[in-house]
Amino acid sequence: MTTTPANQQTPPDTADVLEAQLAQLVQAISEPENQGEAMTARDYVALLLVTLAIPAIMILIGSLL
Repeated sequence: MTTTPANQQTPPDTADVLEAQLAQLVQAISEPENQGEAMTARDYVALLLVTLAIPAIMILIGSLL
């Protein structure tokens, strides 16, 4: 029969570890210096082209074939 010493700690629960890591990440993201730069008008145009305009054009071309 084996016994464990009274001062030996059990490993932390995985959920507790993940919750602590998530709390650290949320805290880090909430700091303004970690939020990055604001998007410019050029960034918004590129986003619009890549996510809406180009796919719409390709769908139209595909439907004509």
